[in-house]
Amino acid sequence: MKTKAFALLLSLLALAAAAGLDAGTGDRAVLNRDFYSSVSSVPAILRDEFMDRKLNGIVTARGRVKSVEEMKRYKKRYRVALNDADSARTGMTIIYYLFMDNRDSIAMLEKGALVEFSGQLMACTPLNTRRDSYILDIVLEKGAIVIE
Repeated sequence: MKTKAFALLLSLLALAAAAGLDAGTGDRAVLNRDFYSSVSSVPAILRDEFMDRKLNGIVTARGRVKSVEEMKRYKKRYRVALNDADSARTGMTIIYYLFMDNRDSIAMLEKGALVEFSGQLMACTPLNTRRDSYILDIVLEKGAIVIE
């Protein structure tokens, strides 16, 4: 009896996650506080599946520059590591690895600068078993440094 109830609960939660907890608009997902609140409301066992549905789609996000390094991946020359402050407010830790080629854009980035960007989500790597920390690999489509 308990196994059937547990299976029913899991299937209902999976249905709820598939039915509309996505905070994206159309094909574009906006990775903001609402999105991460939706992710944190999904049971940990289903979070990877929730995040995997966003793979290869276009995402829009904002983060503070943590580091810039030369690293060839996804046919891009540079990797910019960014921290997402909105995710921290929802109890999650999100690090964006933003891959780009433009040397001029790299020269303008300073540690701590706030960057708003959009690009293709290539990979989503969980950092722990609680599934409340992820690294998201994103290939830059367009971006801007936010003047504060």
